[in-house]
Amino acid sequence: MRGDLWWRSLRGGMNGGIRRKLMESKNPPVSIEQWYRRATALDRNWRENRREKERIRGKKETGVQKQEKTILL
Repeated sequence: MRGDLWWRSLRGGMNGGIRRKLMESKNPPVSIEQWYRRATALDRNWRENRREKERIRGKKETGVQKQEKTILL
């Protein structure tokens, strides 16, 4: 009973996209530990990818700003 409550809590609080990826994966997790580890890895990868995109976007915006300043001078 206690494990079932924890499981519902985990699924309910999990990002829908992560839950869907895990459920639709070739080998879906079967234990709570597997769900936790794989969900954590997917979340970490997503956050790292988002930071990288923001970093690249920041560099592009900085380059555009430099070009605008050059044109104004």
